[in-house]
Amino acid sequence: LQHEQEVHDMSMTKDYIVIFDYNAWFGADLMKEHGKFARFEPNTTSRIGLINKKAFNAGNAEVQWFNVEACIVFHMANAWQEGDNGEIVRLIGGRMNKFDFDGILHFDVVKNRKNGYNVPRIYEWKLNTKTGEVQERVINDEYRDVEMPLIHPLYEGRKVKYIWFNLIDYTDDGFGASSYAIVKYDVENEKIVGRIDYDLDGNKGSYQAVFVPNETKDINKVKSEDDGYLVNIIW
Repeated sequence: LQHEQEVHDMSMTKDYIVIFDYNAWFGADLMKEHGKFARFEPNTTSRIGLINKKAFNAGNAEVQWFNVEACIVFHMANAWQEGDNGEIVRLIGGRMNKFDFDGILHFDVVKNRKNGYNVPRIYEWKLNTKTGEVQERVINDEYRDVEMPLIHPLYEGRKVKYIWFNLIDYTDDGFGASSYAIVKYDVENEKIVGRIDYDLDGNKGSYQAVFVPNETKDINKVKSEDDGYLVNIIW
């Protein structure tokens, strides 16, 4: 990795372990240079790394790195392979292009912030393992509070039809500690096709709803990816 950092998640596909090298750094050197133990480093790219599973099992942990625009994604929704020979690795997640650690650690900083807070958007990366080319883009800019994504667990590492995103409350009152809704995202058609709001009578949801599928063992017995229940605690 480029520096000690917030390594919060990883992904996988049929052939690859997917790791991330983001820009949310921490360390004593940052305290010496910037007066903060943790900071978002804007002056370098982020990286997505692919480790071939077969090679890894044979003792080769070589990483194929792809430079991407500076960001952090706390929870990647899913990753899978496309193309005639699976040469394209595609990822979708809730991406932030900056992150303020003080916003998590110090409520007064959040409450008195002047420039707002960068919140996650639905974002896509396409990595070409043959050419090294990267394509990345914001898929949906309408919903800007997306976090804690959910898919049917049997489809992890495969292309999915649906992803659920919790909409997190980033206001001063509930900063990052609760959700106000959950949306259902159609991957193929790139649009939101469902939404459940909690804040109808002043209620909120916990930070993360979970998806409980009716079929948990055999993917061949799954009637549809959304055959199950969304469960949350409303308070």
